[in-house]
Amino acid sequence: RTGVIASLQSDHGTCREGGSMNRQEMLQKISILHKTLKTRVLTIADKVAIRNEIGQLQDKLLRLDDKDGLID
Repeated sequence: RTGVIASLQSDHGTCREGGSMNRQEMLQKISILHKTLKTRVLTIADKVAIRNEIGQLQDKLLRLDDKDGLID
């Protein structure tokens, strides 16, 4: 990845080798991405990329919660 998301991953160490994250790491990354949307001056493309990343992480969280029986 390039641009803002890659920069955030290196700045905050939120990306592991192989790309697998636990639930807490995903929540932390979502929080960082939301904060970035609010505090940085971004291009429209960067905003779209960040929102897409947030959506993907939220989808992964839902799948984890469903797998762990946390969703009825």
